[in-house]
Amino acid sequence: MDLGRFLRSQELSDIALVGDDNISVPAHRIILCARSAFFDAMIRGNFSEASQQQVHLAQMNSRLIGYMLEFMYTGRCLYPRDDLSIGVDLVLVSLFTYLFSVV
Repeated sequence: MDLGRFLRSQELSDIALVGDDNISVPAHRIILCARSAFFDAMIRGNFSEASQQQVHLAQMNSRLIGYMLEFMYTGRCLYPRDDLSIGVDLVLVSLFTYLFSVV
């Protein structure tokens, strides 16, 4: 099943992740919970985010959130090779997904 199509179309999205640039990135609670112990605890636990429509992620911009979601939905992350700053962001995405147990 191509879960990436839901990310690309935003079909049935039920939560938005907001970076420090205040840009909202639509996502799906079920995918976040299934792919990340961090998001599962945040969304299904006793945290304020469980009842919110938007979750603010400090020290992450919308571009980085997009890469993280692409990886979570598809298992891969594509980026333009001519933008060296993205390499640093991808290291942060890797660190984020590793630290927060993306499965």
